[in-house]
Amino acid sequence: MDNKIKISACVVLYNPENYIIPNICMDLNQISHLYIIDNSDLINYNSSFEKDNITYIKNNENKGVASALNQAANLAIAQGFDYLLTLDQDSTLDSHLVERYMHYLHSNNNKFLGWLSPHYIYEEYSGQKGRNDDYPISISMTSGSLLNLKAYKQIGPFIDNFFIDYIDIEYCLRLRKEGFEIIKIHEAIIYHNLGIIYGRKFLFMNISVTNHSPLRLYYRTRNRFFVYKTYLKYFPIFVLKDLIVFFNELIKILLYEKNKIEKYKWIIKGFVAFLENKMGKYENLTDTCVFNK
Repeated sequence: MDNKIKISACVVLYNPENYIIPNICMDLNQISHLYIIDNSDLINYNSSFEKDNITYIKNNENKGVASALNQAANLAIAQGFDYLLTLDQDSTLDSHLVERYMHYLHSNNNKFLGWLSPHYIYEEYSGQKGRNDDYPISISMTSGSLLNLKAYKQIGPFIDNFFIDYIDIEYCLRLRKEGFEIIKIHEAIIYHNLGIIYGRKFLFMNISVTNHSPLRLYYRTRNRFFVYKTYLKYFPIFVLKDLIVFFNELIKILLYEKNKIEKYKWIIKGFVAFLENKMGKYENLTDTCVFNK
């Protein structure tokens, strides 16, 4: 590891499957320090966490993805790290991921770098191809991305009140609004699992159906409209494209998904929460809802 550029990493846990825990520490040779932020209801502490370059934090409740990312970023800053590699519990790093990022950082004196994004390989799809160069992009997922902590200190933390969904999108837009760039590194590979995806046919097209839970749709709807309101005047094309995605999702629920009425109900709840500026974790657990991840 190059001493001039100090890279740490974090992974956010939420009730992970049993096979995930042993895999978390497999790629520690790529980074200087790993922060494990555990939002689980369960106890996931493992003897493999007892290493000098691992910090394990048990929150004893689900504080949300944004809060966990902010915890890790603040710890990394306090310990003098320059970058934070943000990981999901269901993603797998290519063995050369950090090496590819380091190569870019050494080869490019980019004063406006905010975020490096990997090339995602999805288990659900085959034959995925991309460009053969590094290039600026509009938004990226947090999974496998490298956050410049100098940019983080300048533009502020992830929005805690989002809890889950559109956290990365909002942050990418905020970075770009403040003049920072998001660069996709084509040789930096992340193997990512999108979750429960079903393929369906519509006329001559193949359609991917995500089957998000009703509660997840609540957060997605509420947060995406907050993003629209905040960034419409800065990035109108993005907002228009994402609004089209939103309507496509509504149609997919109608045509292909189960629990249609329940899902539409929670989408409406999310939109009403946006109108009423109700943010944070949804606490009214008396509502009947499918609370899967």
